[in-house]
Amino acid sequence: MALLENLFKPSFLKPKWQHKDPTVRKLALAKLHDEKVLAQIAEQDSDLSVRSSALAKIKAPQHLALFLVCENTQLRQQAQQQHLVQLLPNKNISDLAAIKNDNDLVNIATYTQDDELRLAAINKLGSESIRLDIASNNPVSKVRLAAAKGLDKSESLQTLMHIAQGKDKALYRFCKDQLATSKTAEDNAKLLQEKIATAITSAQQLSKSAYSPEYNGRLQLLKQNWSALSEKDQQQQQSFNTALVKCEDILAEHVAEEKAEQDKLIAIASAKKSFIILLAQLNTLELNEENSESFSEQLQALDQSWKAAKNISNPDTAQNKTFENTMQAWLALDNTRTQLTEQQDALEALIEQASQLEKTSLSKSQNLQKELTKTVKQLPWKTPAAHISLETPALLTELDNVLQNVIKHNQNLSAHEADSSKQLAQRLTELENNIDEGHLKDANKTHQYVVQAMKKISQQEAKKFQRQYQNLTAKLTEIRDWQGYAATPKKEALCVSMENLVGSEIDPALLAEKIHSFQEEWKAIGPIARQDDKILWNRFRSAADKAYEPCKVYYADMANLRQQNLFNRQALIAQLTDYEASMDWDSADWSIVQKTLDAARETFRSFSPVDRNEHKNSQASLQEIADKIYAHIQEEYQRNIEAKEVLINQAKSLQEIEDLSQAIEQSKQLQSDWKTIGMTPNKADQKLWQEFRIACDAVFSRRDEQRQQNKVHIEASIEQAQAILIKAEAAAQESNTENKEALQLCLSEFSELSLPKALYAKLRKRLADAQQQQDDLVSHAKVAKKQQAWITLTDRLLAISLKSSDAEQAATLYKADEADLKLPQGIDKSQFESKWNEAPAEMSNTDELRDACIALEIAAELQSPAEDQQARMAYQVQRLAQGLGQAGNLQQQISDSVNQWLTLNADQAWQQRYNQALLAAAKQL
Repeated sequence: MALLENLFKPSFLKPKWQHKDPTVRKLALAKLHDEKVLAQIAEQDSDLSVRSSALAKIKAPQHLALFLVCENTQLRQQAQQQHLVQLLPNKNISDLAAIKNDNDLVNIATYTQDDELRLAAINKLGSESIRLDIASNNPVSKVRLAAAKGLDKSESLQTLMHIAQGKDKALYRFCKDQLATSKTAEDNAKLLQEKIATAITSAQQLSKSAYSPEYNGRLQLLKQNWSALSEKDQQQQQSFNTALVKCEDILAEHVAEEKAEQDKLIAIASAKKSFIILLAQLNTLELNEENSESFSEQLQALDQSWKAAKNISNPDTAQNKTFENTMQAWLALDNTRTQLTEQQDALEALIEQASQLEKTSLSKSQNLQKELTKTVKQLPWKTPAAHISLETPALLTELDNVLQNVIKHNQNLSAHEADSSKQLAQRLTELENNIDEGHLKDANKTHQYVVQAMKKISQQEAKKFQRQYQNLTAKLTEIRDWQGYAATPKKEALCVSMENLVGSEIDPALLAEKIHSFQEEWKAIGPIARQDDKILWNRFRSAADKAYEPCKVYYADMANLRQQNLFNRQALIAQLTDYEASMDWDSADWSIVQKTLDAARETFRSFSPVDRNEHKNSQASLQEIADKIYAHIQEEYQRNIEAKEVLINQAKSLQEIEDLSQAIEQSKQLQSDWKTIGMTPNKADQKLWQEFRIACDAVFSRRDEQRQQNKVHIEASIEQAQAILIKAEAAAQESNTENKEALQLCLSEFSELSLPKALYAKLRKRLADAQQQQDDLVSHAKVAKKQQAWITLTDRLLAISLKSSDAEQAATLYKADEADLKLPQGIDKSQFESKWNEAPAEMSNTDELRDACIALEIAAELQSPAEDQQARMAYQVQRLAQGLGQAGNLQQQISDSVNQWLTLNADQAWQQRYNQALLAAAKQL
């Protein structure tokens, strides 16, 4: 009403946007902000430019939406671009992230001219059903195509293809191509999975097979075929790897068995030879001062070599007995020598004690016997067999003699202990009488007898006389103190004797002995009166000091010599230290290094004598620096050993190389490389060289073996292949389950064969033809089965339509008693039964029957009768209005159509038309 009222207002009261001049109206829009009025102007103004200007000022979505479907193309496109700017001001793809509404994304895709932006907007849509709806219903072809590109499911593409057929060629072609590509991909994927399954089965079968000459060829072919297959999942890869590991284990076990047998024969021969060599080396051993330090290592090396050889083969009984006896004798001698050297000081002390048995008590002598016995028993020496000529160590012989003397001495004392005890009692009585009578000389003599007698009885027996002995000794000592003056003349005589040595021409060493002898005599005389003793002692000591002067010079010279020798040793050690520190060990001449070390040790030994303590210290220093230098030599040894071990491993690995000529060339190169490696210990080098030689020889021996194996393997494989082809071609004549399984078994067995390439291709072609023949039979059977199901369906539909007019023919067509007849997938059999069992009814409305037929004819892409063309167009318009996106796939459409048709009652004519459309639609499935 407001608008009508405005029309009747005086012109001078009208707003300028209602002016009759379009230019004025257009200028007036600049001050007009009421979007409702602007929308009216954009919709109703007579001038298109005014309408466009008004539309340009509209921002509100509810007003702008009116023009998005405007009949005027210019205004509609303008509104769409304005709406696009509102949704995406910068028209950047990155801004799509902020848009969450699917309708906005659809509008962006519809309105934009940017193909990349359109595709990005559609890809951001929430679900496939939305993209399918857009691809089906959007009026813009580019939008429909972009939406179609976002479809992933084959069902969606199938539905869209039927919708686009005859309406949008580009969209129809795209869907058809995508479905074809998808079908090809599915077929390829299925075929690939079949190949993968076959390969896994073959690998598993091979892993359960025993080794045969063609085993390795079959395994290599399996691995080659597997590596050519792609898209294997983790479980498939794991299954194949599990079987492959078992196959590799079987192959490796066989190779190891062959190699072990060959190695065993070589090792046995080597061991037999080693027995002779080692026994000869053992029999020619010599133990002397020069090799005493390394003798234990020699014995140990021989023993280890003998045991190593015995681990491989058993020596002759005589050989083994001779070696064991001789080795035990040498070990006993060496260990005895070592222990005697280590215990020399202690043993000499025991021998010294044994030399003074007459001065030793029985108890101490018995303890000495125990200690000597224990010491001798602990020594590993055993008297060798008669045929082994080894001398008993001199010190051990001396120990045995000393022990026998001590035993004999103790036995003698023990046998006469009662007499000795009786004699001791008599001597003590005699000593007591002498003391009481004041016979000091006799008392001293008797006291000595008592002391000796005490030594001849055991400690337990001596306890009986201990108190009496101590009392008498105390009395005698007291008397001696009073009678000490008797020793004065003796000490004076010793002073004279010592003074006579002063200035004598005696050899310094002998002079020192005499001085020492006089000093010992002085001690033996015992004390005299203290004052006299001090005077005589000072005199005796002064004479001894003067007499010793020549000895000082002698011993000083000897000290200087020992010091010079020590200095020379230290200088030699310093030179070796500098040599070790300054040497470039990475480029050292190792043979010269070894000679230098040997010469240094020999020179060191020539610098003797030195002080005992310094000898040990200097010896330790030499050993320390020598060990450092030798450590470098050992490192060089180890490096060279490791380098040769690497070459050995490489030589062994040549057996894994399939190309035999390549393996032989590499073997020759390895032998050349071997010669460039530096020195190694002789024993280790011989062992390494033997192992290397065996590995290299194995490469050349493979050639003959491989030729023979290949020949036998190929002949056997050809026979197997011919037999497999005969079975496969026979199985291909039928498509039943038994024959299909038989053909698959043939394929699996053939894939495991190792054949020449050309022959394999030829035979594989025959096998593929047989498989194709059977596949064709299967396909034809499936098609025939499906066709029969559709024929059964149309027969039953026709039977239902004839039931009221021709019951007999209807029963014949329906075949109710044939329960095994199948209907197409998706058809409700129970609904058929219900319809068949219903009483005949009047025919349904013709329009309903026509629409049902037209719907199925459209789905089947079948032309409707000429008189129904107008009805068909009306039906299509109605379907478009309802939304094409609601249609399902063709299978579903057919099922829905049949189920709907069963709700109608048709006569024979309508039923025949419907059946024709139904069969046409079924052909497209």
